[in-house]
Amino acid sequence: MTNDIEAPPGAGAALGPDVRQALAVGQLIDGLAVRVNGPKARAIDLTIGWHVDDGRWRLRLANGLLT
Repeated sequence: MTNDIEAPPGAGAALGPDVRQALAVGQLIDGLAVRVNGPKARAIDLTIGWHVDDGRWRLRLANGLLT
């Protein structure tokens, strides 16, 4: 990861391991999308494919938006 999309200090401390394990994959992705700093990340074009359990997820960071 680069500094452009780095989470703010202490951001991970808000959710304990039990809470993170209880969240669905879609909820975790929504949490990531909220944390993206759009103005800093607008020049990044990144696509990541995730295989979690039996599901496939494709995330794209482009124009400062995570979709």
